[in-house]
Amino acid sequence: MIENLWLWFCILAIVATTVKVFYIKKIDNSVSNLHILFFSRLAACIVLIPFYAKVEIPGNPVFWLATGLAVFLTTLAGYTYIEALKKGMLSVVASIQATIPIFMVVIIALAYQEFLTWQSLFFLVGAMLSLGILLFFNKGHKYVENKEKWKPVLLSLLASFLYAASTVLDRVAISSVDYGALNYTFIWNAMSLVFLFILMRGRLRVNAVGVHRKWLLIVACSSTIAFVTQQYAVQYSLFIPNGVTYVKSLVMFHIAVLMILGVTYFDEKYKMKTVVISFVGIICSVGLALSSMQAG
Repeated sequence: MIENLWLWFCILAIVATTVKVFYIKKIDNSVSNLHILFFSRLAACIVLIPFYAKVEIPGNPVFWLATGLAVFLTTLAGYTYIEALKKGMLSVVASIQATIPIFMVVIIALAYQEFLTWQSLFFLVGAMLSLGILLFFNKGHKYVENKEKWKPVLLSLLASFLYAASTVLDRVAISSVDYGALNYTFIWNAMSLVFLFILMRGRLRVNAVGVHRKWLLIVACSSTIAFVTQQYAVQYSLFIPNGVTYVKSLVMFHIAVLMILGVTYFDEKYKMKTVVISFVGIICSVGLALSSMQAG
């Protein structure tokens, strides 16, 4: 049973991430993007309080530069992704997040000269073709319709790129000091919280009332649960060769669940071929993540 704990934590991470994105979509414009991000980070910081005594303040300037940039990029990515969710179809916006491994592979290849194997290249081409076809299907015939359809798509693409870039910065920060993962987790959350507080100018009051406040609480809690369960999934998968790869790839399948919810719950209607090509893109992205990390 203990050997399978990593898989159970993966399932919990998938469920929590799905719940988080689902309720962000339901909240819509009743709560600002910054408030959603702030209270999600606040919940994570509260959960991490018992462990703050173990944190060591790094003296390496590379750590602080990489962490600061990661905080900025992740905040911008979160803001644009939430905006895309509010303005676009959940099934389309979520499926585009499967492009994160594509951007990661390209950035790592440029920054670290870690090039693709033929297997990784196959999945990369498949994922990029799927994205291209999906964007083609999203085209509108009239200017207004085209503009309204493209905005959330482009926002989701931008968020994917920013998330990928921040993940590479994670690697830089963690590798620059001893116990980098532990220090980075705590310091990143604390810096993110302070940064968001500054952006909000200290205005913590949420204008939403009733059920929207409950949904915001659900988003904050599910975001923290997703973060914690994914960390534990990584920890309990260490005995498996390339276990981290399997964890990250499995959690990506929350995108498929969100696509189904978009069609069933939010009654988003579009052609079946769009759904099929989106699932192909997700599978190719997971294959790309697996093959690239295993090669490394």
